[in-house]
Amino acid sequence: MEFFDGMAQKTKNISEIMKLTAAVSSEKERQEKIYRELGETYYKVYGDRAESELMEMCTQIRESKETVENYEKEILALKGIVVCPACGYEVSIHFNFCNNCGHKMKEIQEEQPSVDELIQEEEELREEEKLLAEKEEEAVEEDRIVKEILEEEASAAKESVEEILAEEQQSEEEVEPISTEEPLELENEDPFVQELQEAVSISSEKVCKECGAPMEEDQEFCIMCGTRYGEEKAEKEAEKEEELQERICPNCGSIVKPGHLFCMECGTKQ
Repeated sequence: MEFFDGMAQKTKNISEIMKLTAAVSSEKERQEKIYRELGETYYKVYGDRAESELMEMCTQIRESKETVENYEKEILALKGIVVCPACGYEVSIHFNFCNNCGHKMKEIQEEQPSVDELIQEEEELREEEKLLAEKEEEAVEEDRIVKEILEEEASAAKESVEEILAEEQQSEEEVEPISTEEPLELENEDPFVQELQEAVSISSEKVCKECGAPMEEDQEFCIMCGTRYGEEKAEKEAEKEEELQERICPNCGSIVKPGHLFCMECGTKQ
């Protein structure tokens, strides 16, 4: 009993699936119909003033319609039939009047192009399309070549500029003066003097002539050695110079070396 119940349920499910599948297909067909009607409506309303991609599609539709119209004319011409301009009914070329509305057809028949003329026009149209396609390919190829040439010229110009800059930089490095001055050794310098030098170096260049310690602009005496700025050093240098000069013994006329208190020849005190 359970087996038959299961089979019945499966059959019911299959039937429901088929029904839903058919409904899905029906809705998809309905959507395609709406899309088609939407496209046709858009083409009719905006076909002449569409933009971007839509304009291209509208142009393709227009060209396709013209092609179909030409093919239909060829078919009618081969059948010996023309279309009545008044009612659109197909009339034999041998009839002078439309057998549907009575419109006069003779003038239309005289204006109707022959099959050979239609075929020739179609061939000319295809030839023009072929020439346009070839010209478009040539234009694309020319654009590609011009682009490659411009890229090569830009690359060459960039390399030339880089070479010039490299040469200038190398020249600057070659002529750059090499300093032979040895850096001042400040390892054994008094830390207090270093602090003073750092503090005063920004606002003043005044330094003690005796010990080299930095001084403020309004200082007259060095706080490190007590020397008066601009005077004491000159006096001490003069004294040292006098002491270092060789002296003559007033007793015997011998030369007394600097630092000696007695003459080495006669013993006279200097």
